[in-house]
Amino acid sequence: MRIYSYRKFLSKNFFIIVANFLILLNGLIYPQTSYALTLGSGNCQSSYTQTTGTFTVSDSFQSGNNCIVVFKTNSNTTTATGTWTLPYLSVSITYLIVGGGGSGSRGTCGITYGPGGGGGGVVSGTDTFTGTVNITVGKGGAAYSLGTCPNTSGNAGDSSTFHNLTASGGGAAGTGKTGGTSGNGNAGGTASDSGCGECGAGGGGGAGGSGGGTPSQGGISGMNAGAGVSSSISGSAVEYGSGGAGRSGNYFGVARGGGGSTNNTGGSGSCNATSSTGGGGSDCGASGWGSGGSGVVILQYTIDVTAPTYSSSAVASSGTSLTMTYSETLSATTAAASRFTISRSFTGLGTDTITISAVRSEEHTSELQSRQYLVCRLLL
Repeated sequence: MRIYSYRKFLSKNFFIIVANFLILLNGLIYPQTSYALTLGSGNCQSSYTQTTGTFTVSDSFQSGNNCIVVFKTNSNTTTATGTWTLPYLSVSITYLIVGGGGSGSRGTCGITYGPGGGGGGVVSGTDTFTGTVNITVGKGGAAYSLGTCPNTSGNAGDSSTFHNLTASGGGAAGTGKTGGTSGNGNAGGTASDSGCGECGAGGGGGAGGSGGGTPSQGGISGMNAGAGVSSSISGSAVEYGSGGAGRSGNYFGVARGGGGSTNNTGGSGSCNATSSTGGGGSDCGASGWGSGGSGVVILQYTIDVTAPTYSSSAVASSGTSLTMTYSETLSATTAAASRFTISRSFTGLGTDTITISAVRSEEHTSELQSRQYLVCRLLL
């Protein structure tokens, strides 16, 4: 009989395609061409294919019995797409999907200052997936670098996806007094002043709540950004999808997480939102408006360390093959003949080939020279 080793037969680690192009720079940054590339190492090794843009996979690591994979885009202004091959045939995955945040704007010259952009949508949960899944990491809404007032709205963020799940991008800041809507549909705040020469503008909505509220350091009601959604899936608590702050003269509303705001009581500390948080941007004043933060896709799954158990064996009527059945589907598709020995009356016989059925992948077949007094065991 076949004795199974500690890990699944011929673990996936023996079959990962070696990357042709690999650059190490604060993570793994890959060229903009479709290639199957190795991701992670050891128990957390898998592969993915990049099709457009550039993924920056800065984190692929083991934490206890879990593997955590973080897909980012290498720029606030570039959306990356590709596919990820699951490490096992069927995997229960906890996911966090964050869309790109919307940018701020300059408002309308002589009428309003710029409102904040909406935070990117946040989608999370746990489900079972199989095979290969599509991944998109959305860019943030683009910044505007000129200090003039173009009297136009900012730019919305792009959506992020995992399999058939989508986190929408945050809405752009407009030219009025109300901040952009978040990707989760939470409205931006509306500034409370009226009849002014240059009125204030509201904060953008966040994935976790609407914009609004008065900053403690001065300003008017409605300028604070909406809250994002806090998650510790990557190992530490981070707030994703926060809105961008509104502005009134020299006052800025309060933003949270990676949302854009020069108010030093929260947010990114800049009119640009923080990358890979899905935060909304804000009005930069003389230097234009700030970009929304790019999105992110974070995945967590438990390492499979339970070996399948042997169920039964059957010799074919031809006497030339032995089929061994196990308790679950195996991930391997080939097997080395050197791993088996075949004996008849305690005399060793040669093993021609070892194959795994493509139709019934849980069955392993050994081509034998005889069925009499058959003994088959795995060489460990």
